[in-house]
Amino acid sequence: MEEVNKNNGWTVEILESKIEINEGILDLKYKNPAGSFVLSKEKILLDGRDGYLISLFAPEKYWQGLAGDIDKIVNSVTVKE
Repeated sequence: MEEVNKNNGWTVEILESKIEINEGILDLKYKNPAGSFVLSKEKILLDGRDGYLISLFAPEKYWQGLAGDIDKIVNSVTVKE
């Protein structure tokens, strides 16, 4: 992921990561070539041989107002058994 972004002129910084056996949550900060920042919260779920990625993005200036809703969405996503 970092290499793809770098090739397109973006940089990415991991702000926080929580990794468990079958899931991980990442808080990332992206900087585009113009210097603007975009934040994301991304959840990776593993279910046997299947993997799922849920990503929510917002410009940094709006993140604080959306953070509660973004956390609710990310935390509500599970693999149905």
